[in-house]
Amino acid sequence: MVRGIAKDITAQRQYAKELEQQVQWRTQALLQANLLVEQQADQLRFVTDSALTAIALYSIVRHKDTGEVIDLRYELINQMALLMTGRQTDDLIGHTMLEVFSGMKATTVWVQYMELAQNGIPLRYHNHYNQDGYDIWYEVQGVRQGELLVLSFLDITELKQTQLKLEALNKDLLEANENLQQFAFVASHDL
Repeated sequence: MVRGIAKDITAQRQYAKELEQQVQWRTQALLQANLLVEQQADQLRFVTDSALTAIALYSIVRHKDTGEVIDLRYELINQMALLMTGRQTDDLIGHTMLEVFSGMKATTVWVQYMELAQNGIPLRYHNHYNQDGYDIWYEVQGVRQGELLVLSFLDITELKQTQLKLEALNKDLLEANENLQQFAFVASHDL
């Protein structure tokens, strides 16, 4: 005598097949989304690296006990920033600003960076940095988003040097004009 039990698993097989198909569709959608994200990341990298402005993204470093801002850590940096600093990516990414530019703490710029990190009020100003072997003038713009800062730097050294030369020439011209007026006064008095 033979006994047997039969169970219809057609519905389960159909459900498994549908699940497998959904997994394939979602995997394909995920691959396409990843490709799109990679393309957008490449486009963003192209935009930032093509900029004539140095751009750097920093994470805020806080004191573990007090929560006070103590430094900024390089997270991303564009090609112009590498050119402007004369450093390599590995010398900056993952390192703090004070590790890389130890003279920074002795400048008023450091105070402004710390204020930006603390209160988040955007900043924009011109600065002369003559620490750590640099002697450059640059325009700085900075914004904070959460625990990140974006600072952009435009090298205005040539412009500032030209301005300083013009101011010196203008001063010389004013002195020469004053001397000429004194000579004219003396000459007219003598005549």
